[in-house]
Amino acid sequence: MRGIVSRTKFYFENHGNTLSPLLLASPPGLSAVFFFLFTILATYFIEQKEYAADQLVQRTIAQNRVNDVAGLLSSEMNVRLNLTSSLRAFVITRNEFTPQQFDRFATLIKNDLDGVSSLQLAPNGIVTYLTDLKNNRQALGHDLLADPNRRSLARRSIMERNYIISGPVDLLQGGQAIIARRPIYIFDQSSKVDKFWGFATVLIDINLLLDKAVVDKLRKDYEVSIRGKNGLGAQGDVFFGNGEVFNSPLAAATIYLPNASWQLAVAAKPNQQPQGLIYSVWYWLVATAIAIVGAIMVYSIIDRPRQLKYKIAQATLKLQIEINHRMQAEKKIRHMALHDVLTGLPNRRLFDELGFQALTQAKRKKVTLAVLFIDIDGFKAVNDSLGHAFGDLLLKMIALRLRQQVRDQDIVARFGGDEFIVLLTEDCHLAGAEKVAAKINDSMSAPFEAENEQVQVSASIGIAIYPEHGMTMEQLVVKADVAMYKAKSSGKNCFR
Repeated sequence: MRGIVSRTKFYFENHGNTLSPLLLASPPGLSAVFFFLFTILATYFIEQKEYAADQLVQRTIAQNRVNDVAGLLSSEMNVRLNLTSSLRAFVITRNEFTPQQFDRFATLIKNDLDGVSSLQLAPNGIVTYLTDLKNNRQALGHDLLADPNRRSLARRSIMERNYIISGPVDLLQGGQAIIARRPIYIFDQSSKVDKFWGFATVLIDINLLLDKAVVDKLRKDYEVSIRGKNGLGAQGDVFFGNGEVFNSPLAAATIYLPNASWQLAVAAKPNQQPQGLIYSVWYWLVATAIAIVGAIMVYSIIDRPRQLKYKIAQATLKLQIEINHRMQAEKKIRHMALHDVLTGLPNRRLFDELGFQALTQAKRKKVTLAVLFIDIDGFKAVNDSLGHAFGDLLLKMIALRLRQQVRDQDIVARFGGDEFIVLLTEDCHLAGAEKVAAKINDSMSAPFEAENEQVQVSASIGIAIYPEHGMTMEQLVVKADVAMYKAKSSGKNCFR
């Protein structure tokens, strides 16, 4: 992590805006963007895959529970519907019976079954015998074949000789129930055919039955819906729960009834969110952090050659600057070592080098050169009277005038104190040297003005010519020095 931070810091320090379009268009930038997008997409696909797997698990669990409930509900319904078979057997075996006999028999067979509201017999379609007379008295005498709400189903039952399951329906005696009617046929000995006797009917309290089939427990975890009113299965209306469950059910199962069916379906409850870390905001925060850090790492790794090149360029530039500073310092040191600090003219050491070079050239070309040794007359008196600071200023002005009297290729040097030396190169004969010496004398005769002071000095000059007066620079300087003293002895302000 420390390396990532350092590389990131390096990048920001040296490039400014990391996400500029130019950088993003570069190979490292494109690679970093690709890594970031790939990580985000991979995170999304992992989440979707986990969600699909979780949904599969949830569907499997829901399907198992729905199958259990559907099986239990089918079993409970069929057990109660089979009571009509017992009523049919009662009618066939008895031929004639009283309401009390029917009540004892019917009460006996239904006692162990919860949710059976009433058992009824309807000879010729008219309800004549029923249990729980107190709660069902209003149904007594009800003509099923004449009731416009029930006669169509009753006649169909007679024609098909099979169950007709209707409901849930509103009962005449109040409440709702599932009604299962089974037509009873008795063989007529005289006509040798089965004749319709009437109906055996079971009324089932649907709410009690659903509770017994743990449908309510199912509702704690899911949205539950049952359709198939009147036993019509998928074509029947919803009679329990929200019909929208069937639009996208999590699980569904069929409840099989005699000659009929219902459909049971469940769906996830609204706003029910999947549980687990992968569905939390932390999952995306961590994934995004990994994508960003990874993108920076990819960029840094791919961009490393350019970073190294940049570092090398920076180091090279720094080294070059340091070399230049050192060269300038050495140049300055050399200049100070070879030049007079006060006047800036070459000192005696540099003059020896330049003189040796000039003499070597003159020997090769077989030409002459001249050395002028100059001593300033009256300088000591000025220095003593006006001070060393003024004396230094005067030496600077003298050096400037000397430089102005010779050519660019000639050499003017300060030997020390108030002594100067001039080397006239380029085949300088005695006449030419005397001419230069005269110019120097004339220039020195003009007063020097500085700091509101005006002083007058002159120059005594000695001349030596190569090869006439010496073969080495040392010999020439000595001869010129001797000649300078002769000039000084002759009254100063002259040359010899």
